[in-house]
Amino acid sequence: MNATKNDLWWLIGVIFYSSICFSQTDSVLSLYPLQTGNQWQYRTTFTHGYWGGGIDKPDTYHVVRVAGDTVQSNGKTYKVVECAGEMVLLHPRYQRIDSLTMQVFRYDTSAGGKEYLMDTLRGNKLTWYHGSRLLAESSTLIEKLDTQTVFGVRSFCRTFLTGNPNNVPSLRYTLARGFGILSGSYSLPGFDMYGGDRYDDWLVYAKIAGQEYGTFVSVNRSSGNPFHFRLMQNYPNPFNPTTKISFEIDRKSMTSLQVYDLLGRKVATLIDGYCDAGQQHIEFDASGMKSGVYFCRLTVGGYSIVRKMILLR
Repeated sequence: MNATKNDLWWLIGVIFYSSICFSQTDSVLSLYPLQTGNQWQYRTTFTHGYWGGGIDKPDTYHVVRVAGDTVQSNGKTYKVVECAGEMVLLHPRYQRIDSLTMQVFRYDTSAGGKEYLMDTLRGNKLTWYHGSRLLAESSTLIEKLDTQTVFGVRSFCRTFLTGNPNNVPSLRYTLARGFGILSGSYSLPGFDMYGGDRYDDWLVYAKIAGQEYGTFVSVNRSSGNPFHFRLMQNYPNPFNPTTKISFEIDRKSMTSLQVYDLLGRKVATLIDGYCDAGQQHIEFDASGMKSGVYFCRLTVGGYSIVRKMILLR
């Protein structure tokens, strides 16, 4: 009889302990809810020359959603994350969460495919880990742990910083429990007299497990920026020594397409003059240049888009 009671208490203890562990796991995982069907909308603010009073571009909005699952060449299953907008860097296409280590990984299909660590959902404030959302491998600081009000809900938050905020490029973003990425800020080198460029993302709407928060913003494409243009990611990337750069503009416009190094020094001018409407394809030859990170900047009518390129010899 005693043995039976002991067994019963042991079983109750196991169930109680397991429930605590599962609860804590669910709580940590909710910092980054990566379930299929979840959707977010962000407002992006672009500032050119934030060190010297340069040009601001009208705010834009973009949608991020988890479209489904896919298996990559390493045999692991990743979520397919669809994103259109300036802050694609914050939302890599292929992502997965290791529920044992509570780490978030991205899969880069460039150069045959490789997995990189992005986030760690556990860890103490002011600790570093080797990983980032930037394309290049680097280290990230868990900068801050706090609580913020998100859509009227008090939510635990973790803020990450990759790079030095007083130097560029740098990336800072915040994960909020129950919502995922709450905000992000990406700074690029200065390409002219004004200084640097910065993109700031702010969450305005979320649909998590079927429940909606905030207000979805319907964007009228005919309003705001009078120039509609886009700069595609160069291909291949990484490249050696040539790569194709493609962009599209909606009307004949004064256009500049230039390449800068990591310190913001101009290393090549590919276009400087009027371009006809439609798609343009330029081959960039980096022969004689060193391996490293470069930035391609398209400027149309005073507005700019920047894409990161990697020369890998």
